[in-house]
Amino acid sequence: MKLDSNQTGCQITDQAGRRINLKTMPKRIISLAPSLTEIVYAMGADNLLCGVTEYCDYPPEARNKPWVGGYSTVDIGQIGKIQPDLILTGQIHLKAVIPQLEALGYPVLVLEPSTIEGLLATIRIIGKCTGRQEAAEDLVRSLQRRAGFVTAKIGLLPTESRPKVYILHECETWKTFGSETIGDTLVHLAGGYNIGRDFGSYYPYPTKEAIKLKNPEIIIAETGYGDNPQEPLSVALNEPALAQVTARQTGQVFGIHSDLVSRAGPRMVDGLECLACLIHPELFPQKPSACRGKVYIAGVGPGSAEWVSPQVQNLVAKADILVGWEQDLKPVRSLIKNQKIFLQEACNYLEIPKQAAAEAQKNGGTVVVLKTGDPLVAPAGIHGIANTFGGFEMEVVPGISSVQMAAAKACLSLYDAAVITYHPLPHDGGKDLRKKRKRMLSALSWGLHLIVLTGVRQMPDDTALYLLGKGIAADSSVLICENLTYPNEKITACSLSEVAQRKFDWLSVMVIFNRYTSH
Repeated sequence: MKLDSNQTGCQITDQAGRRINLKTMPKRIISLAPSLTEIVYAMGADNLLCGVTEYCDYPPEARNKPWVGGYSTVDIGQIGKIQPDLILTGQIHLKAVIPQLEALGYPVLVLEPSTIEGLLATIRIIGKCTGRQEAAEDLVRSLQRRAGFVTAKIGLLPTESRPKVYILHECETWKTFGSETIGDTLVHLAGGYNIGRDFGSYYPYPTKEAIKLKNPEIIIAETGYGDNPQEPLSVALNEPALAQVTARQTGQVFGIHSDLVSRAGPRMVDGLECLACLIHPELFPQKPSACRGKVYIAGVGPGSAEWVSPQVQNLVAKADILVGWEQDLKPVRSLIKNQKIFLQEACNYLEIPKQAAAEAQKNGGTVVVLKTGDPLVAPAGIHGIANTFGGFEMEVVPGISSVQMAAAKACLSLYDAAVITYHPLPHDGGKDLRKKRKRMLSALSWGLHLIVLTGVRQMPDDTALYLLGKGIAADSSVLICENLTYPNEKITACSLSEVAQRKFDWLSVMVIFNRYTSH
């Protein structure tokens, strides 16, 4: 590969053997391949990226770039509106798309590696033509170091220690990786023997009977795409024709995100690390983060579906695994299709997250742990969840809390109030209950109003009786907000003494106005 440059532009031979002259350094780049989009972002040149395909979804910010069509269905008119000075393409565009683009005068590079070495060369080419050579070399060195760590260990294995691996690339047709593909390269580097190469080059379509005769010791299903992201794994685990193969008999059937083994971008090395861990756990016992997936602790709002944020809606719709109580799941029921549900109940609420973690640990994927309201306002079990999913990348996504809704009903600034939550109370002999009751008294003495989240062990009448017993005025104004945002929502204004004599729903928020503070 030849790279010659001057101060204003450069001459490049791309990976299709085509020689391209760039008269000036590009300032407006279009990427027609998700893998190339990832490379541009990875070296910090995304400010030059003015157009991508609808499949360019990583990193997530790439979705915000203007679309110029699909991967193979390019919108030439949209490209014309952007007026790029460089277009990055793949082999798929050589016959039909590139001649049209070059006829319009656009410089076009064909870049499509199928090996780690080819990936590194691609990074250097993009670095050269974007003026990001130093960033490109930093990325190359990082990927080389990580890949080298894997291959050094695998290189010590005898040939007979390479288990037979079948990768399910497409579950409807049983399409797999043949020779001369990214998947075949990665399986070999990870210490396995890809039986797909026995069926031909590129992407062969073996029959289930042919796969059975090869008797794979490990089956790896590509997940994370389509309307049912976990369907390939389910098929691999349950196909009757493969029930007797060694992989099924020994429980060596796994999932891996398709992007890690099908895209020729920087995450190829993530794929290599994940495959090495699955194929040779004795050498790589610690799963890399890309293989474990990600966990979100997401607030679903106070109860009604209309208060679920768009971000949480998107997370739920794309999740592989959902964890929560029935009350947590209810606002997002319309978004649940093929996700695997781990339902918490009184008899198993501590064990269910552990089961979900075990599932995600084995097969990766995205886990969304749902919490009514905002998980940061009433963080019931949030620390326990963090411990259960230790080692996973984790993010908390806030939601609208019933605390905020109650403050709005009372026209009360949260700045002037103390939030006390009894939802839920730990079984600690009443220690937490006593601490929170004292906090109520302290807040009132500081001139703050109270917003109290009730619970089954501390209902509004319990709170009122306690405060009355501590000398808080019986005529103090109180607002009881029951079932906020639900059709049976009810708001009751009364005195503290009246609350002590009545029963309210356990889904209540109690606003106690400090009589010495204006509101």
